[in-house]
Amino acid sequence: MDYKKSKVKVACAGAGKTYAMAEEILNFNTYNTEEKDIIAITYTNTARDNIYNNIHKQNLTIPTRIKISTIHSFLLEYIIYPYSNYILGKKYSTATSIPLSDNFVFKNKRISELEKKQIVHNEKVFKLSKQIIVPYKGDNVLIRKKKNIILEHLLSSISAIFVGESQDLDDDVIRVLEFLGNNGIYVYMIGDPKQALKYPQVFKEFVNNVCENKISSFENLPSNNITRRLPKKHVDVSNIICNCLEKQTTIKEIDGSLKYIYSDDTEFQNIYNSFQNDSSMCYIKRKNKQFNTQSNGKIDSILLEEILKLNLNNDDKDALLFEKTHELYTLISNKNDTQLGLKSFLNKYQITLNSNDYAKLISSLDNKQNGVFNILSIDKVKGLEKENCMFILDDSLLEYLFKIKTKSNKEMNYLYVGLTRSNKNLLLVIDVQNLKKFNKDFIDKKMVELKIEKYN
Repeated sequence: MDYKKSKVKVACAGAGKTYAMAEEILNFNTYNTEEKDIIAITYTNTARDNIYNNIHKQNLTIPTRIKISTIHSFLLEYIIYPYSNYILGKKYSTATSIPLSDNFVFKNKRISELEKKQIVHNEKVFKLSKQIIVPYKGDNVLIRKKKNIILEHLLSSISAIFVGESQDLDDDVIRVLEFLGNNGIYVYMIGDPKQALKYPQVFKEFVNNVCENKISSFENLPSNNITRRLPKKHVDVSNIICNCLEKQTTIKEIDGSLKYIYSDDTEFQNIYNSFQNDSSMCYIKRKNKQFNTQSNGKIDSILLEEILKLNLNNDDKDALLFEKTHELYTLISNKNDTQLGLKSFLNKYQITLNSNDYAKLISSLDNKQNGVFNILSIDKVKGLEKENCMFILDDSLLEYLFKIKTKSNKEMNYLYVGLTRSNKNLLLVIDVQNLKKFNKDFIDKKMVELKIEKYN
């Protein structure tokens, strides 16, 4: 492998991206003898652990200079914590992922309150990192000089950055990686644009720019469209929404099972129950009245700690906060109302909140809907696989499955991810309560054309 240029590689679902990345990391570790860190990063903790396990499996040990973390942890430890005050005049010492209000005013106010306590919200990490190290036209001479010093520090401590699941990155962090790759740090990026859910066009545009030689310090490696995990039937259906350059083949020897059923089928409850085990998972694009994707524990824990501060006389603060959070959600569930449940909780502990704190707490509460079926969101299952998968389809996903719509966008990516989670049995569930564009006769006809059998 030539390490003079950074690399970008596209690989389909089940192609062994994590294994390939681990192999590249170990190859670089053998090639490069500098006493600098080799950074391996990805978006989620689960994906981070997979990289660790793959490196350990191939090498039996993790070389000391290989540092494995999430993208957020890397940017915090190497850029934001040491240099935010130097460039932005804001010092951060910790980060949080507490939920923020959908209300723009509440959201920004909460972020400002956290910053005063030197806490950065993870939602701001990508943008802050770019502001700290990437030069802007409006930077004055002093700021440019400072950013050059930061770059020199990074060059003296990092030899390479390997990025898994690159399709999950936004434009800010792509610019950070591009800047580092342009200035002496070897960057290897691997991902699948078809699985980009948050920023569906960003990684695809970056790959296109590399292919068109618009980014001279990067080169594009041959794509890998051979899946090791997906059965033939699942590949054939997922290929419906892939263009001619993205169509996949599989080396898995089984055909797999791919069928469909309607959510109002008399046996659906029993079928759903049969999927409640470790070898199965059920998921949907987004929650609705029948299918619920929310789970407890998404309260603003920092705010809860503040209002309970007089009661925190326990050595294990995290355990106590978990206990109180669970208690609050139980009250909300029993009352079947967020405000009534919160009122009972506050009365029990004789807590009086001002209107501002009350509004913040209400806005942060995850008010669980009374969905009949509790399942996962597609965002949560991306990167996971199970033997048996149940995928709930709505009108918009059916439009892409039936090729009524063909424009590549986030909806198409949701469908692709949903179709590629099972390594054996996939059951498509047509959500009849939310069907507006199609009737059963039309759906049955289309399923026959796709050779997808009805579940019996």
